[in-house]
Amino acid sequence: MPEMIKVKLDVPEKTSLHKPTRLQVKLTQGDAPLSQADHVQFQIWNELDDPPSVSPEQGMMTADELENQGAITANESEEGLYEIQHTFEEPGTYVVQVHVTHGAMHSMPRARIVAE
Repeated sequence: MPEMIKVKLDVPEKTSLHKPTRLQVKLTQGDAPLSQADHVQFQIWNELDDPPSVSPEQGMMTADELENQGAITANESEEGLYEIQHTFEEPGTYVVQVHVTHGAMHSMPRARIVAE
């Protein structure tokens, strides 16, 4: 059985409105960077809003379903490091959740960021 993937989400605590903000995730498996993950997508929403929910019968959303809900597919900028640029247009506290799929493994860590 392959080692579990480790997902380290790197999101600043605060950001400025109307300026691109870099959101990153570092993936490792064992001690090595994990390149070519199957899917790495960022989902971002204001904490006052509920994210789209999935019924227990439906199970986990597919990468296409996440994208249809507004998730942003990350690019691998260097080995094991995936990132997006996101511009916050409204002030508030936002939840950033990354969805990482590699083989049968799936991880969905969250962080918060304040846009002002």
